[in-house]
Amino acid sequence: MPRDHTGMSPAPHLTLPAPDPDPTPGCDICAALARERAAARANGDPSRATDCNVELRHHPRRHPLSARHLFGPAFTPACHTLRTAHPDLTADLAERAVTEAIKFVATCARNTGLAMSAPPLIAAAWHALRRHPAAYEALCAHFGPYIHAFPLTPHHHARTRALVHATGFRPDPELWRRPAD
Repeated sequence: MPRDHTGMSPAPHLTLPAPDPDPTPGCDICAALARERAAARANGDPSRATDCNVELRHHPRRHPLSARHLFGPAFTPACHTLRTAHPDLTADLAERAVTEAIKFVATCARNTGLAMSAPPLIAAAWHALRRHPAAYEALCAHFGPYIHAFPLTPHHHARTRALVHATGFRPDPELWRRPAD
């Protein structure tokens, strides 16, 4: 016959609360939530201040994603890979192209089965990303399946650009122009 436990339960392990999230610079909604949090604290309402923190932590998901950070420390080496293959590119243009290629890969992973294409410079940057396999695999896995190379045709630039935006990114309009534009 099993014995009933009559002793005390172990003490709960409590941690310090997470630090307050910072509002996204330039976002009026984040700024208003931060002001509301400060007012709640000043009025002795820690529950409302916590509610504001929760909203602030979730609100940035509605801001455009930062593609550059999705590739981690391999971003700069990928830019170097692109500039090595295309020495005529400036550092700024290489960074923009690699950034757009990251957006393109994320969009492809989120929208498998749809025909998509990228302008030549973004396609070249995509191939530079693939030369950094660990970061490339992590990028693909973050959004969906691994994206293998496939032939690109210019017929789907406008749709791809719209899908990039729908995935949560802001496409660089200059780099997403069709070659004939």
